[in-house]
Amino acid sequence: MKMKVPYIQEHVDGLTLSIIVSPNAKRNAIGGEYNGRLKIFLMSPPVDGKANKALIRFLSDLFKCSKSSITIVRGELQREKDVSLSSVSLEDVKRVLPN
Repeated sequence: MKMKVPYIQEHVDGLTLSIIVSPNAKRNAIGGEYNGRLKIFLMSPPVDGKANKALIRFLSDLFKCSKSSITIVRGELQREKDVSLSSVSLEDVKRVLPN
Protein backbone atom coordinates (compact mmCIF):
# COMPACT_ATOMS: atom_id res chain seq x y z
CA MET A 1 0.00 0.00 0.00
CA LYS A 2 1.28 3.46 -0.93
CA MET A 3 1.67 5.86 1.97
CA LYS A 4 0.71 9.46 1.21
CA VAL A 5 2.97 12.10 2.72
CA PRO A 6 1.25 15.53 2.72
CA TYR A 7 4.40 17.58 2.05
CA ILE A 8 5.55 15.55 -0.98
CA GLN A 9 4.02 15.94 -4.43
CA GLU A 10 5.26 13.71 -7.24
CA HIS A 11 5.40 15.03 -10.80
CA VAL A 12 6.95 14.05 -14.13
CA ASP A 13 10.32 15.73 -13.51
CA GLY A 14 10.76 14.54 -9.91
CA LEU A 15 8.98 15.81 -6.85
CA THR A 16 8.18 18.92 -4.87
CA LEU A 17 8.57 19.31 -1.11
CA SER A 18 6.40 21.77 0.82
CA ILE A 19 8.74 23.15 3.47
CA ILE A 20 8.60 25.57 6.34
CA VAL A 21 12.00 26.99 7.28
CA SER A 22 13.02 28.01 10.78
CA PRO A 23 16.13 30.21 10.37
CA ASN A 24 18.66 31.18 13.07
CA ALA A 25 18.47 27.70 14.60
CA LYS A 26 21.21 26.15 16.73
CA ARG A 27 21.84 23.51 14.04
CA ASN A 28 20.68 22.43 10.60
CA ALA A 29 18.09 19.68 11.08
CA ILE A 30 14.82 18.12 9.98
CA GLY A 31 12.02 18.90 12.41
CA GLY A 32 9.30 16.58 11.10
CA GLU A 33 5.86 17.52 9.82
CA TYR A 34 4.31 20.85 10.81
CA ASN A 35 0.95 22.03 9.39
CA GLY A 36 1.27 19.75 6.38
CA ARG A 37 4.81 20.90 5.59
CA LEU A 38 8.26 19.53 6.35
CA LYS A 39 9.91 21.70 8.99
CA ILE A 40 13.60 22.37 8.46
CA PHE A 41 15.80 24.20 10.95
CA LEU A 42 18.68 26.22 9.47
CA MET A 43 21.49 28.02 11.25
CA SER A 44 21.61 30.74 8.58
CA PRO A 45 19.80 34.05 9.06
CA PRO A 46 17.01 35.03 6.63
CA VAL A 47 19.11 37.86 5.18
CA ASP A 48 20.29 38.40 1.59
CA GLY A 49 19.21 34.91 0.50
CA LYS A 50 21.53 33.18 2.98
CA ALA A 51 18.78 30.91 4.34
CA ASN A 52 17.74 29.90 0.80
CA LYS A 53 21.34 29.01 -0.09
CA ALA A 54 21.69 27.09 3.16
CA LEU A 55 18.42 25.24 2.46
CA ILE A 56 19.61 24.17 -0.99
CA ARG A 57 23.00 23.08 0.40
CA PHE A 58 21.30 21.17 3.26
CA LEU A 59 18.88 19.35 0.92
CA SER A 60 21.71 18.59 -1.52
CA ASP A 61 23.73 16.96 1.27
CA LEU A 62 20.68 15.19 2.72
CA PHE A 63 19.54 13.61 -0.55
CA LYS A 64 23.02 13.23 -2.09
CA CYS A 65 22.13 15.21 -5.20
CA SER A 66 23.54 18.23 -7.00
CA LYS A 67 22.55 21.73 -5.89
CA SER A 68 21.53 22.49 -9.48
CA SER A 69 18.78 19.85 -9.28
CA ILE A 70 17.09 21.78 -6.43
CA THR A 71 14.93 24.83 -7.16
CA ILE A 72 12.83 27.00 -4.88
CA VAL A 73 9.67 27.32 -6.98
CA ARG A 74 7.56 29.29 -4.49
CA GLY A 75 8.20 31.33 -1.36
CA GLU A 76 11.75 32.58 -1.89
CA LEU A 77 11.13 35.48 0.49
CA GLN A 78 8.93 33.55 2.93
CA ARG A 79 9.32 30.82 5.51
CA GLU A 80 6.87 28.57 3.63
CA LYS A 81 8.53 27.31 0.45
CA ASP A 82 7.91 24.77 -2.28
CA VAL A 83 11.14 23.17 -3.42
CA SER A 84 11.47 21.09 -6.59
CA LEU A 85 13.91 18.17 -6.61
CA SER A 86 14.53 16.97 -10.16
CA SER A 87 16.88 14.04 -9.53
CA VAL A 88 15.43 12.57 -6.35
CA SER A 89 12.87 9.77 -6.20
CA LEU A 90 10.06 9.35 -3.69
CA GLU A 91 11.83 6.27 -2.31
CA ASP A 92 15.01 8.33 -1.74
CA VAL A 93 13.05 10.94 0.19
CA LYS A 94 11.16 8.43 2.33
CA ARG A 95 14.41 6.60 3.11
CA VAL A 96 16.03 9.80 4.44
CA LEU A 97 13.14 11.64 6.11
CA PRO A 98 11.56 10.66 9.44
CA ASN A 99 8.21 8.84 9.30
